[in-house]
Amino acid sequence: MNQRLSADAIFARLGVPAHDADYELVACDHCGRQALADNECLRVYPDPADLRVFAFNIKGQPWPPCRGCGRTDWDMVAAAEVSPEWVWACRPRIAADATPGT
Repeated sequence: MNQRLSADAIFARLGVPAHDADYELVACDHCGRQALADNECLRVYPDPADLRVFAFNIKGQPWPPCRGCGRTDWDMVAAAEVSPEWVWACRPRIAADATPGT
């Protein structure tokens, strides 16, 4: 799991007990709109306000249009930064974790 994400916060928002998960913030390769990917369960959550909505990241499964640009041919790339709508899924930064300039 990406070290900046909080599994506890994500599990709480999902309303499920903690389990094996490999969460990653990803972004549309066309417009940069972010989504939460669970690489363990092969789910992609495009809406930070409603984690009941997800798509399976499995070849041959229907892939929803990107919420940002509407394209259906988008792919996921690792998100370089955390967009404001996904901040709830991150661990609070403490001075020991902070590095100058970040």
